[in-house]
Amino acid sequence: MRVLADPKHAIVVDKLKASHSDSHVRARAVMEVTSSQAFDAMGTPLPRGLYDPRLGPYDSFGASKPCPTCGCLYASCPGHSGV
Repeated sequence: MRVLADPKHAIVVDKLKASHSDSHVRARAVMEVTSSQAFDAMGTPLPRGLYDPRLGPYDSFGASKPCPTCGCLYASCPGHSGV
């Protein structure tokens, strides 16, 4: 397990190698994370970044907006993986 941090947030990235194959993890991923930056200068999540909205809501600030992947609100979205 490793921790990735940016100036505003920290997340824990856990590798699922122990119980899932690479192909299983990739098949369930909703997107590929390709940006090492999480936010732009205005604090907006960057596309294909660590806080891309497709991965699920990252805080309760936008709690009234549904997740673009599953349609659930912040409190009920399970979160979605990226590779």
